[in-house]
Amino acid sequence: MFRQHDFNSRWWGGDIGMSTDLADLMLTRAQFAAAISPYDWVELRADERAMPLGWLHADNGLVHVDTQLTYRVSVRAVPTPPAGTEIVASDVLPIDVADFAQFTAERYARVPGMTTTLLQRRYTMWATELMREQPRHCGTVVYRGSPAGYVFGQVDGSEAQFILAAASRAGTAPGLVVYLGAAAFFGTLGATRIESALSAANIAALNAHVLMRCQFVRATAIWLSGST
Repeated sequence: MFRQHDFNSRWWGGDIGMSTDLADLMLTRAQFAAAISPYDWVELRADERAMPLGWLHADNGLVHVDTQLTYRVSVRAVPTPPAGTEIVASDVLPIDVADFAQFTAERYARVPGMTTTLLQRRYTMWATELMREQPRHCGTVVYRGSPAGYVFGQVDGSEAQFILAAASRAGTAPGLVVYLGAAAFFGTLGATRIESALSAANIAALNAHVLMRCQFVRATAIWLSGST
């Protein structure tokens, strides 16, 4: 069943639906149209392993746009950041969300009516809320004296959720530096294991996470309504 997704609705400026129910993927066109009628658009997420045998694709208006790969990694297994890398928490050095580079590997770019401004607003709003909720768990990765990127997470005991990473507009360091910095940062907060997810379409990030010795554990398929 589709339900309103509060955060997506806020950054979009209209009602957006979300479902994780595989049954919604199998709705007929008429059933699907009725189910999503309260929303501007909807997103459906389902574990790839749950797909029925012989099922090929939805024919009700949902379009597959991404596969998110969930991974886990031991902090001790991740290589240390290169010399000249420093990570500063946002309660010490406030993060400038206006410095976020454009997000390119992004499924929401497929939504009709999407603009670069709207897409960037999603991430700046999300980052701002994460900093407000967990300022010590968000930080700037500084490489050779300049911001390379920004990392946002939540550490609960020995477990860390790596929620968001953003490159700096002016950053020149490889993306791997930002990811390595994040692992080191969460380690200083007591985490021994990190969990996160990334798009299967983001090849550069996938290669970086292979170098970080991450173990991929789940693939979640994502569909949007009315995507281009």
